[in-house]
Order: sequence, then C-alpha cells, then structure tokens
Amino acid sequence: MEIRVTGRHGGLGGGTWYAGRVDGYHFEALVFGEPSQYGIDGGQVSKLYLWTGPKKKGGQEAAVFERGWELEPNDEVRPVVEFLVRELSRLEREATPDERTKVQ
Repeated sequence: MEIRVTGRHGGLGGGTWYAGRVDGYHFEALVFGEPSQYGIDGGQVSKLYLWTGPKKKGGQEAAVFERGWELEPNDEVRPVVEFLVRELSRLEREATPDERTKVQ
C-alpha cells in the first residue's frame, strides 16, 4: 500500500487535516501530534473519513470515525484503515510546523 497526501492544513483547536488517497480509497483525517482518548485505539487520529472513490463524484463511505466509529471498516477495508492510521501518525510526528500547513 502507498499513501498519497494531496492536501494538508492546520485544524481549529490544533491537529492537522490530511486529505489524499491510499490503495484506491480517498480519505480525510484529523491527526494530532500526541495520542488521545478520542483517537482511534487511543492514538493520534481523532477523525477519519474513507470513501471508495472521490466524495464529490459519488464515492461511498467505507469507514467513518469521529471520536468513535460511526461506520466501522469491514474486513476488506480494515487493513487499509490500519495502514492509514500508522502512516498518518508517523507523518504528523515527523512534520515540521511549516509542513503541517503546506499543501502538497
């Protein structure tokens, strides 16, 4: 799997919003520098939206997390979500303040 970040900007109240694609899916996620009780499995990703294609072109929701699962990933999508959470957490830990606000 490979993640492609196509957008990144600072979120209100801290954290960084990431947008992009991974393994044919499209995503948006709010990621914080430190783990939180509100994150997926107590981690850094507190919001995650995953679609089967571009949202604006009718992509269907595959997983939705907003401080809790609103739409849990099925067995096919779960590995994508796990990979995405790991990679976004790593990107946020390694990003400089300037990189967090720069669109790629």
